[in-house]
Amino acid sequence: MSRHTNNAHLLVCPNCGSDKVRRSVRKGAEDWLLHHLFFKNPYRCGACDERFFRSRLVHHDKREPHQLRTS
Repeated sequence: MSRHTNNAHLLVCPNCGSDKVRRSVRKGAEDWLLHHLFFKNPYRCGACDERFFRSRLVHHDKREPHQLRTS
């Protein structure tokens, strides 16, 4: 991978620490409020099925920290 990132954050599950995380479908009023007012997106862990929210204003990079390049 040759993509260069400046502010990449490794996206991991807060419950189990797995990096098998994907965006989840927004549903309901709470998700709408979090997305439109607080700039949060829902994510779901493929390992433990935990659903959580992260800022949509921060770029999350799923590569290992030692693979991230900040040039």
